[in-house]
Amino acid sequence: MTIQTTIAADNGVNTEALIGARGAFAAAPEAAQFTFKSQCSWIEGTYNANRIGSYFGLGQEHERRRSFLIESDHPQVFAAADRAPTPPEIVLAGLA
Repeated sequence: MTIQTTIAADNGVNTEALIGARGAFAAAPEAAQFTFKSQCSWIEGTYNANRIGSYFGLGQEHERRRSFLIESDHPQVFAAADRAPTPPEIVLAGLA
């Protein structure tokens, strides 16, 4: 016999878990204190790379399953090499 468990999701988001977390944070506001971190390495001129991999939350440090590398630069009109999006463009992508 096979038992299948289905988790309710709305557009791929586990809304049940999200609502549960919101309730847990309301009961223990200190658990909702998160600090996200980035390690920036200057490469050349306006070109740099930021590694994102760890954060603090729920009262302890967490390591992501993998780290992410986000590069940023500026376009040639700003006397740069245009090797990556500008920091404001990266912020816009995150807000979209």
